[in-house]
Amino acid sequence: PATVDVHGTGLSMAANPATTPDGQIGHWIEIAETSYLASTAEPDPIGLLGNYAVALGGPFAILANRTKTVRMNPAVSPSRSYEALIFIKSAVANTTLTLTIDSQSTSFTPQAGSSLSTTQILQGLVNAWRNAHDNGATSVYEFHNTRYVSWVKKADGSSFTISLDDGLSNTTASAIQNSVVSTAELPTLAPDGFKLLQIGSAGVDVDDVWVEFRTRDQSSFGDGTWQETIAPGIPFELDIETMPLLIRRAAQDVLFVGPADGASRQAIVNGQVYDYDFPKWLERTAGDLTTSPDPAFVGQRIRDLGLFRGRLVIASDTRTLSNSELNIPFNFFPKTIQAALETDPFELLTPAGPGAVFDWLLVGLTGVMVFAADSQYMAEAGSESDVYTARSAKITQVAEVSQNLKAKPVTAASNVFFSADTAAGFSRVNEYPFSSDSLLRNDLLSGATPNITEAVPKYIKGSAISLTVSEESEYLVLLTGHDPRTLYVYRYSWSLSGGRRVKSQSAWNKWTFSKDIASVEFLRSTLTILFREGLELCSLQVTQTQLQDNTIYTLDRQVEYPGCNANSTTTDDVVATYDVSLNKT
Repeated sequence: PATVDVHGTGLSMAANPATTPDGQIGHWIEIAETSYLASTAEPDPIGLLGNYAVALGGPFAILANRTKTVRMNPAVSPSRSYEALIFIKSAVANTTLTLTIDSQSTSFTPQAGSSLSTTQILQGLVNAWRNAHDNGATSVYEFHNTRYVSWVKKADGSSFTISLDDGLSNTTASAIQNSVVSTAELPTLAPDGFKLLQIGSAGVDVDDVWVEFRTRDQSSFGDGTWQETIAPGIPFELDIETMPLLIRRAAQDVLFVGPADGASRQAIVNGQVYDYDFPKWLERTAGDLTTSPDPAFVGQRIRDLGLFRGRLVIASDTRTLSNSELNIPFNFFPKTIQAALETDPFELLTPAGPGAVFDWLLVGLTGVMVFAADSQYMAEAGSESDVYTARSAKITQVAEVSQNLKAKPVTAASNVFFSADTAAGFSRVNEYPFSSDSLLRNDLLSGATPNITEAVPKYIKGSAISLTVSEESEYLVLLTGHDPRTLYVYRYSWSLSGGRRVKSQSAWNKWTFSKDIASVEFLRSTLTILFREGLELCSLQVTQTQLQDNTIYTLDRQVEYPGCNANSTTTDDVVATYDVSLNKT
């Protein structure tokens, strides 16, 4: 049996699970109503089929619930303290400094001398103001002096105003409180965590940058540097409870399942220790809601997702495609707003109207095909050799075909199959090539998208709810909601003609079973069908084998025979024996 380590709200392993059809115990993950995976759809595998989307990335998968709305965590970034700095830049004698705090002013003129320093001037200025206005038994204001900088606060933490005039346009001394025009105005000595706004062009907010001081030795007040940071008092992280889960395959039959929350997990299987540190959805660390806005999927449902050229691509209830940071699929916020980096996350907005919202996407070699109800789009780099970035990426409409959004489109080599409903109540299946050929795309936009059910327009009754493809065997299998016991099978083959790949054969047929089908999926040339057996599920695997000129279909249906178990023989008419070495019954 597989070993599954699971964590996260509303997720747990069943303590006493029912035995699976092949006799294995311990696979079942229980999903409570509080879980991200919980769905409000009917408790029927067919009804649930379209509620989830998966992005595969080697040994891990990202699983999204298509019915859940993404939110930001209501927590906000720390607010600024009411504080200020008095900065003595140079020791100049006989220049009057006027310090004003809350409309109370005092002047101080340093006298020439061989020992005159910025430290002496700072101390003399602060002492002069305190002697005049704040020299009582209980001081209203706090002055923390370190060399040439004084850190000023009110004892009760309330707000105050401050200004400093040196008579020389503040070239020798200044007071810093809320903002500066340039970081050149700032000292390299300050309290750790002191935050202010560096204002860019007048009247323009997008080039304003929040900066924060970090001391080199993590002391409360010392030497250090100013670093870009996030604006105070704004949401800064995604609500993990509303974001997709991660499934990690650490080894054969060893899985880790849970949210991308940074948790460290461990599983021990047959004495072997498996450790896994979950990644985490990264937070906003720079800018504000204008310069570093929320990703387009916040406040929307994630409808589909995939991995393309090192980025996680998300389609939501918008006409915008969200692309993560390069090679960091769990980050959708820029690390700096002072420069546009090639690795930055970015959004692609479709040129169509607001009704063209996305529902599904497919990742190909050259781009990402995105599907809306009545149109199809391609997101790609400017050319196949370009890196997929905000500078080079583009999204264009490539087809204008009505689509059935219940069934996710599928890829077969360089082609895409997607279904639509006809007015007569039957399914139509269209075929589209992933191609950068502009002439071909023009043909498709003019209505030339091939309809592979054109010869059998009344063959597939009802709307498709699932499509699956075997590229290896060249099969397309379709399941409808009208008849859950029938699979419609499209067999096709390709050949080369005049240097081009053309379809040399295609035919439709159908397979009807005695049980309702919950889902169907190809793994290479093996088709696995999941059936409903009352409240239980069992599977049938169909494998195609070529033997001389004949095609052999091998059916392997996993069932439990009455009266048959591991420790006794059956008393019924059917006898089942299991060969461990061959893994066959």
